[in-house]
Amino acid sequence: MCQMGWNTAAIFVRDRPADEIITSLALSPTGPPTSVTGDQATSGLVGLVLSARTAGGWTEVWDSSMLHLADPAALETPQMRSLLGGTNALVVLFSSVASTYGFWLYEHGGLRRALVSADGEVVESVGDELDVERTVEIPSWGRDEDFVWAVIRSVTGQGFDADAAYDSYEVA
Repeated sequence: MCQMGWNTAAIFVRDRPADEIITSLALSPTGPPTSVTGDQATSGLVGLVLSARTAGGWTEVWDSSMLHLADPAALETPQMRSLLGGTNALVVLFSSVASTYGFWLYEHGGLRRALVSADGEVVESVGDELDVERTVEIPSWGRDEDFVWAVIRSVTGQGFDADAAYDSYEVA
């Protein structure tokens, strides 16, 4: 289903606009957004770029540089705690270069579930397993892009659309 070689991170936040999410990450757009496709939004773009779109009540913000969302500690700031306090969020990590894949699911500001695997081995597991985790077939090499996308679809109802329009922001 998914292309191989994903190296990106993203946050999906329920009922919050992109500008509020970006500001809560203590980042500021350096100019107006440009329009990019889903392929461009999720791939390794040059520079510090966040790409966002809203669909089905969820705003997804992609951090192709993996500088702002690859570490869930970014969600521990007072601004992010305030943003997430009354909603749900899913942070995902795709790192095919390091064979590391994972997710952190927050409900009303609290961590409900985290699962990170590296080189096929679970390196972080917090909370009770989600139903989707029991239904995804794990290949012999371990969790991968397809696993993370199954979690995204299960939690947000969103899938990947390479041609979808995203607003891309250079940030500082």
